[in-house]
Amino acid sequence: MSIGDERIRSERGVQQGDPLGPLLFSLALHRALTRVKVREPTECPAPLDFTVAYLDDMFVAGTDAAVSWFCDALKDELERMGLALSLDKCIITPSSGADTLVDQSRFLGWLWNPCRNLKVLGAAVGDEIFSKALVQKRRQKAKRILSRLGQLSNVQAALPILRSCAGFAKLVHNSRTSPPSSILDELAAFDDDVKTAFVEFSQLTPDSPTWARAQRTTGTGGLGLRSSAKHAAAAFTASSINTATLQSKICPDMTEADVLSEPQLQEAIGRLPRSEALAALVAEGFGLSQRMLSRTIDRADADSELLDRRLPDHMKAHTQLSCTGGADSWIHAYPSAEAGTVMDSELFRLDCATSSRSVAEQSCHLPIVKVVLGRLLGPCAGLQLRRRPHAAPRSCQRRVICGDSSRWC
Repeated sequence: MSIGDERIRSERGVQQGDPLGPLLFSLALHRALTRVKVREPTECPAPLDFTVAYLDDMFVAGTDAAVSWFCDALKDELERMGLALSLDKCIITPSSGADTLVDQSRFLGWLWNPCRNLKVLGAAVGDEIFSKALVQKRRQKAKRILSRLGQLSNVQAALPILRSCAGFAKLVHNSRTSPPSSILDELAAFDDDVKTAFVEFSQLTPDSPTWARAQRTTGTGGLGLRSSAKHAAAAFTASSINTATLQSKICPDMTEADVLSEPQLQEAIGRLPRSEALAALVAEGFGLSQRMLSRTIDRADADSELLDRRLPDHMKAHTQLSCTGGADSWIHAYPSAEAGTVMDSELFRLDCATSSRSVAEQSCHLPIVKVVLGRLLGPCAGLQLRRRPHAAPRSCQRRVICGDSSRWC
């Protein structure tokens, strides 16, 4: 790598940023692990409970003598390849906690974790306090991104970033690996952080029902700003059901039926809305995805809105139009000059307001729009910004409702 006149030579390990790097590293590590496993039956003082590795994260369980032997053997094999264990990042977690009889002298230079809580591939394994603390830590990191996102003046650029990678996606791994009841408060707080960022860059002020609508998928009349708290049960349910076989292999004393009957999973299923569609998905079991459950939840919310007798007919009609196939294409169009999908930020903001039925704060553009419409059309009962399902994302139409008649312009 060249930086000005300086050159940094890549002589050990894989090059940072190389897309093939993780694969090459895994191949080398797999070879070292295979050699150690071949030696294990004759050299290891006791059987290991399990050994799991993913890239540079590895977890070994067993007696202190067995784990110590495995780590020494792996260290030897890695050194033959020019790799080394980072002892300052290696952690010993005794299963009996602070009262353990593990010989610490076997692991000199290692970190010691007597509290029995640990993080496995980003997932919290431990008590409820530890699970909450991990979510809170990630939430604080995400808040820095959300605060910067709120400063963007281009709404069309800010919304897809919030929807795709700065919102729900930030904590979805926690939702899939921790029971909803243990982290629900932190997830709800993160939803508030997402709403704050949306309000800042859009200058819209959604009330509670409007924000709940915005959290639905775009195909069900929302803006796709999925709620981490509301969909935590869907994420945990799908993850638990699809990994039941793997869980039973890691813990041979548990069958797949035992995993599926776990109280934490049943509690998560109980949090899902009661509907025949959801019940059928859960009963189907393997192959179930969190996306399938989440879409069913959003669809149930949209149907509930349409059946609400307190909701005016024109609001129900708006929901039905928003759920029409292709009606959400404008939301998914990333601003690209080459593709011709760049929209005026103020117009995009108004589209967001119309889609979610939010209150738009006044800006310099709004009075002009009102004056022009007033001069051309006279008194209007309402103004709806809508796109034809088959139209390109940049093509915007305005449906103007005047009295009992309506027309497109």
